[in-house]
Amino acid sequence: MADNDISSYEIPIPWNRILGSVIAFISLIALYLLPLEFTPKLLIYLIGSIIGGWFFYLESFETLIQKKKISIDMLMTLAIVGSAYLGAFEESLTIVFLYSITETLESYSKTRTRITIKSLMKLVPTTAVKFENGTEITVKVDNIKVNDILLITPGDSIPVDGIIYEGTASIDESSITGESIPILKLEQDRVSGGTICQDGVVKIKVTKTLSESTVSKIISLVEEAQDKKTPTQLIVSKFTRRYNPFIIVMVILVFIIPVGMGANVDRQLQLVITLIVASAPCALAIATPVSVSAALGSAGKKGIMVKGGTYLQTLGEVNAVAFDKTGTLTYGIPMFSSITLYADMSEEESFMIASSIEKYANHPLAKSIMNENHRRNLELYPVKDFTSSPGGGVSGTINNKTYFIGNLKFLETNISRTVIVKQDNESGNDKIVSFLFDESNLIAAFSFEDKIKPESVKAVSKLHTKGIEVFMLTGDKRSIAKIIGNQLGIKQSNIFSELTPQMKMNKIEELQENFKLAMVGDGINDAPALALADLGVAMGSAGTGVALETADIAIMSDNLENLVESIQYGKKMKRIILQNIVFSSFILFGLIIAVLLGVIDLYMTIFIHEGSEVLIVGNAFRLLSDFNIKSFLKFFRK
Repeated sequence: MADNDISSYEIPIPWNRILGSVIAFISLIALYLLPLEFTPKLLIYLIGSIIGGWFFYLESFETLIQKKKISIDMLMTLAIVGSAYLGAFEESLTIVFLYSITETLESYSKTRTRITIKSLMKLVPTTAVKFENGTEITVKVDNIKVNDILLITPGDSIPVDGIIYEGTASIDESSITGESIPILKLEQDRVSGGTICQDGVVKIKVTKTLSESTVSKIISLVEEAQDKKTPTQLIVSKFTRRYNPFIIVMVILVFIIPVGMGANVDRQLQLVITLIVASAPCALAIATPVSVSAALGSAGKKGIMVKGGTYLQTLGEVNAVAFDKTGTLTYGIPMFSSITLYADMSEEESFMIASSIEKYANHPLAKSIMNENHRRNLELYPVKDFTSSPGGGVSGTINNKTYFIGNLKFLETNISRTVIVKQDNESGNDKIVSFLFDESNLIAAFSFEDKIKPESVKAVSKLHTKGIEVFMLTGDKRSIAKIIGNQLGIKQSNIFSELTPQMKMNKIEELQENFKLAMVGDGINDAPALALADLGVAMGSAGTGVALETADIAIMSDNLENLVESIQYGKKMKRIILQNIVFSSFILFGLIIAVLLGVIDLYMTIFIHEGSEVLIVGNAFRLLSDFNIKSFLKFFRK
């Protein structure tokens, strides 16, 4: 999807495979159960085999003609035709039925990720309500432009990425981040297309068009992931390209040489057909791709977007994780910490005055005060004569009295230095302080700090439990890094502070000498480090397009515990791929030896060969956390 046109995104349902499997099954039952003469038996066989195997007959000849390659489909086609020639209609039709079933199961596994995306596409409306010249008009989503103002009401799907321009609302972000609990969004908060407004009426200011939105980037990411092969897939693909022609040569020699020496033609032909079935590397060929597709689909459903199975496989090999601090381990924004009172005024009253003035400000500290005010459910006063002093603070008149709120410099120009010095010393160096005062008195000091995310502590603990070394790389000063590291349980020797981007890259190169390293950051200022590490993981990608483009894996929510979960996916996927490859190789070469030794007939060969494919797919389905019969049937109804 080079043009990112999500409006036309469709997922093809393999009806030809489904219908073929059903027709082949009905025909097979008829051949076994009905006492028919040769002519109607042949007719039933032809109907079942032609309709049941039509799709892979075509694929086999297209591959042979267009790519000059002998595919597994071609081997199975030869086995089907050869069995029919020998009059073994039941065995021939059994191949058609079982092979079409395994192809359908493989298609189901590969399509899981796209099903998730198709569900997301349904959340993107075709029209939206836009404000134009003070009037509400309905426009097509494709025509929405950056800076347009849209009206979102309860139950509406948000069509494109933007920020809350006016109002507050609870937003269901489960389709993007995998988080089941709605998130309260305030003014200036970011929202993503494809999410749902549960309550509240808001206006959003568009920051990205439909083609540039998070939804569109996710689709491109899925397309990219489907095309990228793991190292194991590449090895198996290379093997089968050389193996299939070898099998054709081998079966020709197995037929020609004995027949030339006087062997029975029909008996030798039956051996050759059985050998073709036994030697077709179907299970080996699907062992890795179905596992990768299942893992990608399951991870995507939880908001873990991976650019390809190779990265998920690498994640399973990681034995060390390096975290950026700001915005990754911490929230990355100053959050209200405490309030110190200096006048005869209550804490609630101080908050009401401060938040009433800060409502009109566009500053992170103002937003933090407003969030705390909202949490405390306090009222706001009407404000007159609002004034902003860039680099200092803001002021406004409440009940005919002027109040100011701002930094030390802003305070310094208005009241006594002795009070300022006292507050400066008490606040220390690790917190940001904003002062509320009137024309003559200091009223209160609001302290802010970049708080640790609760899930960061859990994630670091889980990583340690799994034997994964944890490092913190930050540009912050040593004192702050040490405090954060202690609270997270990171060893002091693993904390590196006051790093420039170049120094951070140098540290990553140093760590890579001893570890398979994943770097976790915000995807913007950590882009060089993400690119250099063995694996780049971006956090908070629901609002950061750069993260999707820079990192190998994007955790769409800000929950670091999902990183631990993605590592588990990687390790589990590696185990299942290894199991599938070992099992399929054992079956493949075991069947070939058994056929050459004459200890197994055609029917048993078909049963074991196709049965092994079903087992391979079933083992891969263990990567689908929500797989069950209902979800399987639901796939065919979509």
